[in-house]
Amino acid sequence: MPELNWDVLTSVCGCVRDAPTILSISLASQTLRAVAVKRLLETQVVVLKDTRSILSFHRFVTADDMIRLPFVRKLKIDILPGRLDEDTRAEVIQFLLDILQQAAYLESLVLSHPNSTYRELGCDPRFPEAITRCSTLKELAVERWWAPMEEILSNTLSLLKTLRISLDELPNSHGGRLTPSRIHSLLERISPTLEVLEVLGQAVTFVDRDQNNVVFPALRSFEVVSSSQFDWIWAEDMVRMFPALNGTLAFEGLYHPFQDGDGRIRKRNWASQLQKTWNSLDRVIGDVDVVDKLGLACPVRHLMLDGVCKHSKDRVRDILHHTPPTHLKMSIDLSHGVHIFDGLLPQEVFPRLTHLVVMFSFCDYSSIIINDDDLADMQTAQWPALLVGAIES
Repeated sequence: MPELNWDVLTSVCGCVRDAPTILSISLASQTLRAVAVKRLLETQVVVLKDTRSILSFHRFVTADDMIRLPFVRKLKIDILPGRLDEDTRAEVIQFLLDILQQAAYLESLVLSHPNSTYRELGCDPRFPEAITRCSTLKELAVERWWAPMEEILSNTLSLLKTLRISLDELPNSHGGRLTPSRIHSLLERISPTLEVLEVLGQAVTFVDRDQNNVVFPALRSFEVVSSSQFDWIWAEDMVRMFPALNGTLAFEGLYHPFQDGDGRIRKRNWASQLQKTWNSLDRVIGDVDVVDKLGLACPVRHLMLDGVCKHSKDRVRDILHHTPPTHLKMSIDLSHGVHIFDGLLPQEVFPRLTHLVVMFSFCDYSSIIINDDDLADMQTAQWPALLVGAIES
């Protein structure tokens, strides 16, 4: 039986990404086990969350003569209160620092609860220092604001491409609300290389129209995940700050209630983009009112609209008229009435649309609905006819 070339076999193993297959390869032979262990550390997220996981992983990477830590690519540290045993705390802290310092090719680091992790580590300054000195990070996710982040982002040796950060408790030197200049000073060092920026928590204003704003020349995706009212950003400012944007533009959870004069905001944004805008966007996500005011003038592949209801139908039509996507997902709230489908999709949509996903939600607001038309609509709703209307629209 002919033998399989070892280099070919190693290359094949290097293409495998799912853990069960990699573990199966490791059982084939002692020689393949070394290849499988290397691949496992390269592809899977190592989660360190308590005394047991830290001690076990440290024991694994130092178990034999094979140097394993340089193969670690993705690390998640999430130590909640009480997860470290007192009698081994000092040893565990040192092991964790050893892992951070010796993972020479670490690309992704996630800190889900950085404040509790830091406290469990006795606020050891070597922990943020180790993160700052890491020069190979491409992705950093800190899902709660953590004071040492200012020092890390200001002095990091890594050329970060992805940053996921919460600014909820970022202190403002001027007091009061967080200013755009404060945010820009935090992100200025990493702005040249950043490709994905995701802001969690409070909605923040990124643009100061009276000052020069930091430009993110390589940014491909910008996402804000919040549950608060949005301070509006003019489209021309976003195009200027994110000139290379072509991935995701998302305002998830944000809302901006419709007000008199909002039509003028949309017209101004639309007019400014006729002069200069992005070539295209792969995905746009947001509430109807937010996306409507943005007045997008570039092609969009995936459009995901929240807050679609009877009262926002005209704005939905306006969005789809100017920005017909190939993939459309709508979350429709039927709580204000079911007569929404007649004329919901303008004719401009149909030549491009290839995928349509519709999600319905309904809550019985009959006891608090003030609008008599809404109440009458809900009381006379014919649910079988609703499905027919959705299909025929």
